[in-house]
Amino acid sequence: MLKNIPTSDSEKENQLREVPEFSSAKDKTQILKTKEAAQYLNLSVRTFNQYVIDHEIPFIQWSPRVRRFMIGDLDKVALSRRTKKQIY
Repeated sequence: MLKNIPTSDSEKENQLREVPEFSSAKDKTQILKTKEAAQYLNLSVRTFNQYVIDHEIPFIQWSPRVRRFMIGDLDKVALSRRTKKQIY
C-alpha cells in the first residue's frame, strides 16, 4: 500500500523556487521569442522593439514578423543597461 506522506509548506516553496522562470538561463544559445526576451530584460514589448531598432540587438529573422533572440546577446544588453544606470 502507498502511504500519503504530507509535505510541509516550506518544502513546497523550495520546490517552486528551484524552477527558474527561464529554465536554463545559463545556456547562452537558448532562443527566446520577442515577448520572452522583453520579460528577460524587464521591458515592455513596445519598449523592447524600439530598443532592438535603436541599439541594434542581434536577432534571427524567422519570417517577416517573427524574430528570435539569443540569451547570450540579451545578457550583453542587460549588462550594458546596468552599467549605464551606474554611470548616470
